[in-house]
Amino acid sequence: KVQVALACGEVVEMSGDVFGDAVNVAARLLDHAGDNETLLTSVVLAGLPPAKRIRFRSVARMQMRGRVEPAHAYPLAAH
Repeated sequence: KVQVALACGEVVEMSGDVFGDAVNVAARLLDHAGDNETLLTSVVLAGLPPAKRIRFRSVARMQMRGRVEPAHAYPLAAH
């Protein structure tokens, strides 16, 4: 089983560990990812070329542990 989650934002590296909101969001997306699923945030999706964006579909906003606002996640659609 492979689960991938991508988020974008500022991070801080200390002693080989990485911290920051993007790291937390990616970890929370993994909580929602199914087997062999790739999830992106809207910021990552917006950075993709239009031809690649169409491969992702929107899901309902998800509430993530430790965050006040729900977030959109975009899973890679099966081809």
